[in-house]
Amino acid sequence: MSDGAAIPAPGAIVDRVRAELSRPGTDPLVVVGDVMLDRYVDGSSTRLSPEAPVPVVDVTGESERLGGAANVALGLARLGARVVLVGVVGADDAGRRVRSLLDDVPSIDARLVVDPDRVTTTKERVRVDGRHVIRVDREQTDPPSEATVGAIARMTRGALGTAPVLVVSDYAKGAVDATLLGSLEDRPLTVVDPKHVDVERYTAKAAGRFGGGARTKLDDCRRKQRVVLERLGVDTIDELRARGSAAAAPAVDPTLLDFARRECAEAEKEFLEVAAMVIPEVEPEVEGEDAEVIEAPSSFGDDADDLDLRIEPSAAS
Repeated sequence: MSDGAAIPAPGAIVDRVRAELSRPGTDPLVVVGDVMLDRYVDGSSTRLSPEAPVPVVDVTGESERLGGAANVALGLARLGARVVLVGVVGADDAGRRVRSLLDDVPSIDARLVVDPDRVTTTKERVRVDGRHVIRVDREQTDPPSEATVGAIARMTRGALGTAPVLVVSDYAKGAVDATLLGSLEDRPLTVVDPKHVDVERYTAKAAGRFGGGARTKLDDCRRKQRVVLERLGVDTIDELRARGSAAAAPAVDPTLLDFARRECAEAEKEFLEVAAMVIPEVEPEVEGEDAEVIEAPSSFGDDADDLDLRIEPSAAS
């Protein structure tokens, strides 16, 4: 630091935050976002399966933890804060487990919408001898129903009250509608952990910008397509195709290309074509009986240590 002041040790910072959050009379913080269940399967492996060249895992233990926005709320609670958590879960076993885990934390007031038409986002990780080898996701990323979106907005407004801070934990699973923050009048200091590229959706002008309703996957794909083309210095896919290669173009945020491969194969084939021209490994997903799961480039994974899967045509036909 230019003034010569010492930088506080991490432990001292945590102690100060804990003291502030646990101070008597402090109003609850509000966390809104995508609530998840994290499941861990631990075991060991000494052999490969005769059915495929994959390890056989002898399970030695299983555990479940709060994930996503629920984990953010839990972290704040462990720092001494009282927290109101707003989100959505499905009417399924995973949703019931999330609510049970939240019931075990007295300082979290969980106000969850139970939507029978949605699955509770669940991320199951398999670890062999402590090494994370694969993750299996169960989730929905399409927008929730208008009733669910409205309920989340009402619960958030009702929870804010005199809250000093609003924390938005947005994993792009649908709980944080594009118009949510723009519809909150006089909201407090807002901290956002975004998955979306367009941060404008978290501003006060978001309600008008997005037309008062949730955008579809197709809308997101088209918008991201424009962003990629702009960063490549072209206006259209035809122009990119005519140039033949994007090797000399400016670097493109890999999360955009990840979005292309994961989300846009069905909604916007052209956007996937843009991504494939930038990085050849990006290919459309294939449906049908002759499909098999193979390993895709790990650079596209949500987490560096996750095994990312995609569908490609089987060699045998």
